Amino acid sequence: MFNAILGSFTGKITLVMAVVAVLWSVNSVIDVPVLPADEPVKIGQVNNGGSNPDPDPDPDPDPDPDPDPDPDPSATDLETVHRQIVERVVLVAVDDFKTQTDSLSSLTDSFCASGATTITDLQDQWRTLYNSWSYLANFVFGPLEDDIFFPEYLFIDSYRQRGTDYSETVRAEIASDISSSTTLDKAYFDGKNFQRVGLLALEIALFETATGEQARDAASITAEFNNSPRKCEIAQGLLASLSGRAAAVESGWLQSYGDSGQSFETIFTADALEPLDLGDADPSNGKSPIVILILGIQDHLVHLQDRAVVTRVAQLAESSWDAVARSVDSAEAFLEGGAGSTVSLADLLIAQGDGTAVDIARTNLIAIREAIELSDPVLLEVRLGELDGNFKREIPDAIGVDLGTNFSDGD
Repeated sequence: MFNAILGSFTGKITLVMAVVAVLWSVNSVIDVPVLPADEPVKIGQVNNGGSNPDPDPDPDPDPDPDPDPDPDPSATDLETVHRQIVERVVLVAVDDFKTQTDSLSSLTDSFCASGATTITDLQDQWRTLYNSWSYLANFVFGPLEDDIFFPEYLFIDSYRQRGTDYSETVRAEIASDISSSTTLDKAYFDGKNFQRVGLLALEIALFETATGEQARDAASITAEFNNSPRKCEIAQGLLASLSGRAAAVESGWLQSYGDSGQSFETIFTADALEPLDLGDADPSNGKSPIVILILGIQDHLVHLQDRAVVTRVAQLAESSWDAVARSVDSAEAFLEGGAGSTVSLADLLIAQGDGTAVDIARTNLIAIREAIELSDPVLLEVRLGELDGNFKREIPDAIGVDLGTNFSDGD
């Protein structure tokens, strides 16, 4: 038995030795290089005697993917979307309104001091300022609606309250101020009621003469400024007052709102769906921020259609259609996101399966722009009503919020 096992073991040793001998002979022919024990073998490193070296022994890795790809909307939430609407749309509009107001103030100072600018420069800047306000006008809440009786927005846009045209009141006021001896300082203009200041008063001051037959040609308007130094004081006083209000709105958003000790941005972005405790005097009290945003746009859409804005506002400047287009741009930015946004409300709604609401709103936005292109006020009113319906129904339903209003009046 022992001899049998020993014989079998001896035979296996003999076989192993034979295999080793074969391998040794092959190695001497192929000349396999010996690598350090800690260096991994790379593809193509071993070759037949070096006759076919690897053409790229250390190839570059695949190019990096997009370092900042668009996020998957399904991975985002309403909080992120809401915060980006505030930062990329609302606050941009607040800043631009202040910037354009200050720009018109600077141009007017130059015009009155040295004539380095022309009345046409001032008129063009007024149009830019009015367009800026029209973009911001979708967000009349918070610092713009800081008082239940006389909120800031009324002193900017007197037409917004009830669609009342105060042009004749303003004309009489400017003529009176030119002929009087009242000191025309900032305090004087800050003390005026809302019907006599703001964008309307500036339009009348810059686009027509206050005396005679209210001439509207540039030469006559310039002559009145040159011949009546108080006309310059009026324009500068109106702008100083407006600049102060634009600064107050921006400060409320970015620094401190009312007696809260916090910026309205901080209050407004803490929770998109949590009702805000702003005090009984604030019209937005008890509503959630996302609802306040929707109602702001919806309210302005109703104002645009019910108050015939394109045929009654900015008529001297002939810029009402451009202004309405900017309001539409603003409503679209709420849905699609502003410049620099990484995710939009539209992205979120589509990702959660509510793309129909987005499609309807997009279709209506296109239809509004077609009506603007045609300068058709009747068609525009119809199209604005359709988009207004989206902000009353489809969009809030898709988000899952109750607006809590019967929409009896937009003002």
